[in-house]
Amino acid sequence: MKLSDICESNEKDWPEESCDLTAAHTGKPFECLAYRGQIKNITDPSRGVFYASSLSMAQGYAKDSLMAQLSSRKGRVIRAKLKFKNPFVTDGTSKAVQYLMDNGVITKTVGETLLDVGAYARPYGERTIAAGMRRLGHDGIIYNGGLNEIVDLR
Repeated sequence: MKLSDICESNEKDWPEESCDLTAAHTGKPFECLAYRGQIKNITDPSRGVFYASSLSMAQGYAKDSLMAQLSSRKGRVIRAKLKFKNPFVTDGTSKAVQYLMDNGVITKTVGETLLDVGAYARPYGERTIAAGMRRLGHDGIIYNGGLNEIVDLR
């Protein structure tokens, strides 16, 4: 899915809907309405496209993200109806890294390095996780244990 395929309107008119990420299961089709707080034209598709499960969370990303602060540009919120055929569902990034190690996609050394320094939450780690999940045939990652984020890998 390209960002240009996403339906946009005035976010003030949007209802506060939250996507129930607990209903998602690995390998099972899943769809939901999700929100993305972003700075226009600043994306890195190799990391996947990150969405929040609620409008208020996305508004926080649009307003308070590091990129918004560094660029002094106003963020915006977009919403999208996301449909996944084969998502990977987990309650945290450390389990995603472990899954990639268990499936031989990344080495134990790489996985432990990502976990030890918390690099999975940095662009290199996000790219590594996204590439590994794509290699295993997943079209999205759904974090439903506190993070409540969705990563579109398509």
